[in-house]
Amino acid sequence: MLDGSLFLIISSEQVKFV
Repeated sequence: MLDGSLFLIISSEQVKFV
């Protein structure tokens, strides 16, 4: 479950970076 949350957070950060 933690992996899913981390993945979502990373995805959100990556989208902001792009």
